Amino acid sequence: MSEDEHLDLSASDSAEKFKTAVGLLIQAVPYLGSPLGSMMLGSLTSRKLDRVADFLNCLRDDLETLKDDLSEDYLKSDEFEEILDETLQRVAKERTEAKRVAFRNFLTGEMKNRMASYDDQIRVLRVIENLQEQHILVLRAIDQEPNPDPHAISGSIEGTLVSRVGGLSGDQITELVSQLNDMRIVRIASTRTMMTAHGAEDLRGRLTDLGRKLIQYISS
Repeated sequence: MSEDEHLDLSASDSAEKFKTAVGLLIQAVPYLGSPLGSMMLGSLTSRKLDRVADFLNCLRDDLETLKDDLSEDYLKSDEFEEILDETLQRVAKERTEAKRVAFRNFLTGEMKNRMASYDDQIRVLRVIENLQEQHILVLRAIDQEPNPDPHAISGSIEGTLVSRVGGLSGDQITELVSQLNDMRIVRIASTRTMMTAHGAEDLRGRLTDLGRKLIQYISS
């Protein structure tokens, strides 16, 4: 079945998988029943429905250890229902496993300890949605613990990232960093400026507040 074909939910293995995932999640966190019950997923293809079912199964595993810390009032709210729907619609379309994990980490974090307004939550969802897999590789490289060469005197951000991210050229790294700058995830004016070896090696301070938040979501 192609991504564009729809399915008959009443007769689909994917539909049964989804219904089972929903049922088990509601058993784990009963007050999720209302938000999950209102989801409009009937037009999804089997492949997309499978993604949502797998996502909910992993979410259930996360929440099993956190359910005593969840905010029941927030999870029963219309606002959370909208955030859950916005997240699951993106999960259904997302082919990249690392980004689906990021969506799950985002949702779990907000369910446990809501840190942002609704508008900020939507902004984070849109940023995750717009990330490419290579952006994630570069962000993880930026967040790496420094391991400086004791004999090095100088270096560049581009050189550091090329050594940490296999398979990408300096030009590719520079373009990806420029895109992350445009998304307000990092603050790096130039990747090719020569600086001290320590400055080129420790890039964690180049992450913005949004970037540090994203690192929490993509680090798993």
